[in-house]
Amino acid sequence: MKFSVKPTEHEIVQSIPTLLSDLCANCKDMDLELVNLMSLDKSRQARFDALAHVTVRGQPHKMAFEVKHNGQPRHVRDGILLLRDAIHHSSIDELEPVLVAPYLSMQSRRICKDHDTNYMDLTGNAYLALPGLLLDINTGVVPRPEKRALRSVFGLKGSSIIRSMLHDPMRSWRVTDLAQQSGTSLGMVSNVRRTLLDYEWAKVTDQGLILTKPDLVLDSWSEDYRQPIKGVFTLYSTLHGKTLETAMQSLFSDENNRGRCMYGSFSAAQWIAPYARTNVQFLVAFPECVKSIEDYLEAATVNSGANISVLVANDVGVFKNALEPIPGVVCTSAIQTYLDLYCSGDRGRESAEFLRQRAIDFTRS
Repeated sequence: MKFSVKPTEHEIVQSIPTLLSDLCANCKDMDLELVNLMSLDKSRQARFDALAHVTVRGQPHKMAFEVKHNGQPRHVRDGILLLRDAIHHSSIDELEPVLVAPYLSMQSRRICKDHDTNYMDLTGNAYLALPGLLLDINTGVVPRPEKRALRSVFGLKGSSIIRSMLHDPMRSWRVTDLAQQSGTSLGMVSNVRRTLLDYEWAKVTDQGLILTKPDLVLDSWSEDYRQPIKGVFTLYSTLHGKTLETAMQSLFSDENNRGRCMYGSFSAAQWIAPYARTNVQFLVAFPECVKSIEDYLEAATVNSGANISVLVANDVGVFKNALEPIPGVVCTSAIQTYLDLYCSGDRGRESAEFLRQRAIDFTRS
């Protein structure tokens, strides 16, 4: 069945017989008997968008459908309330609630299950818990529009807003204050704000916008994170041990490098929450700091056998909220270090989760 890029509610309603037929074709215990579709102009009077009759192992069941054109958590919760209210006021006995949307994220699906509501979406995800039947299908498909929305939030401009909020997770933000703090436009802040509210990651109070689920924000960001790399230099330094550490401190303390060159990734984690050891020192730096790194560390570019890796970043946000665990030692923030570790592979993810447990506390006031 073909849909527009953003399916209308009418298109989604029309898809219900096909979605049910596909489920029945793959489940020998369920048969579709009848589907009645309500026209959209009458649906509010009829209270349901569709009614279906199915049999499970010969036993009849009636299903009531609520369609939402947006499957983000806030809209899903509203849809469940509408559907539950409609069932409560219906004269039809024993209706099974089913919510349908173009796409339901893991969070939205969890909300449905927590409220004993069945669901289907246009990517094939489905959950039906009927007497004598349990179907729980997760296709793993994420539609392009859904990815695009999150990439906007976690892109170069959007991530600056997210960084500011995660750095001060208990703060309530006015739109103008958040725009000023993050160095972004009011329009960009409004877009991010809307997405945070749709995903129920934030709420609006009398004091402004506040994150309610910063852990979920960081989870989603880490899954979508792509290092803002302008280039990577692999170097070999003849310095080792304490001598190399002292040279690093001199490098970081240079006025031309202050706040523009620091430990990152595994090396930053060694100072913040030590877990995995590596023979390579990881740095993040502005492009103009590379020559200074070579001079201070007596290092030269090599193709193999490097003991220093310099990530040249194209996002100034990488350097924000830097930590100085001891005088002269500068590291990327705990959140930035977590992101870099998380996207570096299995070993990095283990280090990232250890660091998160030890150094990232979203409950602080």
